Amino acid sequence: MPGQSTVPTFDSAFAAAVKLADQIRPDVATELRQVPTEPTGDVAPVIAVVGEVNQGKSSLINALLGRPGLSPARFTVHTQTHLVFRAGERDSAVVHLVGPDGTAADRTVPASLTEVADWAARDDPPVAFVDVTVRSAWPDDVVLVDTPGVGGLDGRHGTVALAAAERATALLFVTGADRPFGAPELEFLSRAAARIDLVVFVLTRIGRVAGWQEVLEANQRDLARVAPRFAGATWIPVETTLAEEAIELLGGRPGDPHVDSVADADSAEATDLWEESGLRELTDHLETAVRTRAAELVGRNALRAARTVLEELRRSGQASLATLTADPALVERLEQEQDRLRALKTGQSRWSTDLEQHLAHVRIDLRDELGVAVNRMRTSWRDRVQDRNRAPSPEETERWADELADELATLADTLIEGARRRFAEAAKALFAELALGEQLLDDLADLGVRAAATAGPDLRPARRRMTGQDGADALMGVMMGSGIATGVGTGVAALFGATVLTGGAALVVGLLGGVGGFAFRKWVRQDRMRSEDLRAAINGWITEGQQVLGNRIERVTVDARTTIATVFRSTLEETLEEVNRQVAQSRAAADLDDKKVSAERKQLTEQHRRLDKACASIDEVLQQRSTGDEQGVVAGGGDR
Repeated sequence: MPGQSTVPTFDSAFAAAVKLADQIRPDVATELRQVPTEPTGDVAPVIAVVGEVNQGKSSLINALLGRPGLSPARFTVHTQTHLVFRAGERDSAVVHLVGPDGTAADRTVPASLTEVADWAARDDPPVAFVDVTVRSAWPDDVVLVDTPGVGGLDGRHGTVALAAAERATALLFVTGADRPFGAPELEFLSRAAARIDLVVFVLTRIGRVAGWQEVLEANQRDLARVAPRFAGATWIPVETTLAEEAIELLGGRPGDPHVDSVADADSAEATDLWEESGLRELTDHLETAVRTRAAELVGRNALRAARTVLEELRRSGQASLATLTADPALVERLEQEQDRLRALKTGQSRWSTDLEQHLAHVRIDLRDELGVAVNRMRTSWRDRVQDRNRAPSPEETERWADELADELATLADTLIEGARRRFAEAAKALFAELALGEQLLDDLADLGVRAAATAGPDLRPARRRMTGQDGADALMGVMMGSGIATGVGTGVAALFGATVLTGGAALVVGLLGGVGGFAFRKWVRQDRMRSEDLRAAINGWITEGQQVLGNRIERVTVDARTTIATVFRSTLEETLEEVNRQVAQSRAAADLDDKKVSAERKQLTEQHRRLDKACASIDEVLQQRSTGDEQGVVAGGGDR
């Protein structure tokens, strides 16, 4: 009609995508129809909190909820375990166990808040997620999900965190100010860009890093390179220790109606601390950018899912078009690769044995490095005790306990980096087996792009299919979410006791038993005897730490083997399936006469044009910026 707007709407763009997918691949259209396009009455907006381990993710969640210590930090959380937090009238927790099919079962177990960390770390029985309700000033109609570390993989979704992102309304990506983005983080964000519309970035620990602004700028440059859509995204710098001080003064978050009244001076100081921490900017931004726009964000996420599906169909059509015009020599090479991939699939024992041997060498190397580092640590602490004229005071011993805990954590971090690098090498060596087949498929896709040139400009899509390189790159973070550092955190807590680690006035004794507990309980002895006992205690703690790390090395190596093998098998099957399809189409095309080839080519070219048009309509809708899409660095937070 005259004067009627031709700008596509969300409904029209999504409906067109589903209709087009139904005409090309009905099974894909059925999958797309299951994507939620608007919030349902019984489902609250979900903010998935994502980041590498030890970047302040759990501390940030605890500050947002006003409950320090609630979401466990430095615990060995199982790779597939999520912690779901919501506000309610009373504190409670429900554990959802994994069923026989690998999904969350109906079987649940009630738990107290003090048991959340223990359940999150369990493997037997396996836990799908823990649903935690707390009395808090956090909005009761918004859910926070604490995900495992970015690089923790499973065979179905690539990463558990990415799977959570696909179901989330928005993403809160947390990274520390002590280092720029690493490869797993950038890999994750590159993938997330196609699945989630809104990502808010939080830079933690700014009060402990003098040059945090340089780290922020480096992260923004890296984002512009690997995920251009996030180049201007909102960044909010925070220092959660200030927020924790505010919560301690008030007994809860500022504005929490459940906390008791406090002195005006304490209330004013808490408000200032909360402001300085950057948490006020963050909560305000989440209110305006997520909570008030939840329905819009669900729709925009659905459109991004639809575009991803259309891109997959578009690439498949390009390859089909290429088979009509492909060089016979290329088709012959594809047939040869088909035979090789079939042999690789049926001959699993060969590549499985190679992987096992590679990872066995990794395990031996890591244990050797651990042994050398522990001996060096043991010598250093022995010399430190011997160099003193008298035994340290209890207060000094507390500081020594903190220092030793930090040394063990640093050693764990070093082992993490070494293990990640070696696991990635093992994965890349294995995934190289798929490189030729994928290159041939890419060559076909390039031919399809050229053959479809008359349909419009090339918008060659990113592939949704996980390639061998994708799998190997993602495995760079295989230890995140079940990494060594979180394991040693648990061990150190057990060795020294909670109040020692938190600088409490009293020493916790007896957790170790034997020499460790004995030394701390016998301060009535002479200085010389105290010094000898302390040296034995420290040696015992280091030995315990070595055992924790050694066990963790064994565990993560087994996990790495399972993960790499699972992802490789899945990627091999996907690659072989695609090669089989293209070979079959090539053979069928060879039997067509020129007239039929021309008709088929015309049909595929028209399909290509319609997919381009549908993608362009979705892009036009997504580019319509609402007032909630204001972007840029939020200059909150600060250090003292």
